[in-house]
Amino acid sequence: MDARELRAALDQIGLADGEAARLLYITPNVFMGYLDGRRKIPGPLVAAVEGWQRHGPPPGAKLVADQAKPGTIELMRELRDALAGQPGEPAPRTRKARSKKSAEPKPEDESG
Repeated sequence: MDARELRAALDQIGLADGEAARLLYITPNVFMGYLDGRRKIPGPLVAAVEGWQRHGPPPGAKLVADQAKPGTIELMRELRDALAGQPGEPAPRTRKARSKKSAEPKPEDESG
């Protein structure tokens, strides 16, 4: 399962990212790493999501449909996908410019 498939599975189940992270006992930042493609998705997470797809979300899960008005869910998904480019596509990484050490040696103290 890759990031795009994980995003589609969560949309199908109706779980928000934070709620899925809570149910999986991982931090939302780590879970976002899986959704962005920055981290490899571990097998137990794949097994849990596939189980949710087959049997429904776990008891006590807060579904997006229960928390949002009917028309806003699609709008929220469209906005998310528009801002992210493609769902599940890794965010572009930027590298910080390293300062190069000067090639000139430091002048030695001539007071001697």
